[in-house]
Amino acid sequence: MSSETKRVTSLFDLAEELVEEILAHIDRHMDILAFALTSRFFSRIAIPRHTEYRVLYLTAPKPDIWRNLSRCSTLTSNIREVHFGPAVVLIPLRINLQSR
Repeated sequence: MSSETKRVTSLFDLAEELVEEILAHIDRHMDILAFALTSRFFSRIAIPRHTEYRVLYLTAPKPDIWRNLSRCSTLTSNIREVHFGPAVVLIPLRINLQSR
């Protein structure tokens, strides 16, 4: 192997774009969170780009959501499902990775 050739030895050596592509193929929210919690590097990539707006539950017209999505194509590329219907109560999960 020449001195100019760099071997990829771990996920940390992959370009950020490749990690993004890997995350785009993970469907389960908990799997994405587990991946994000393995390191600050992965957390910065996965949260919020791959943890928010995967599944939308809308009970009424929400112009703010559509406005936000129209401004941020990285979020819209991750939408998997959109549900319109009766009220659904979801409790948002907030993770603080800052050292205390």
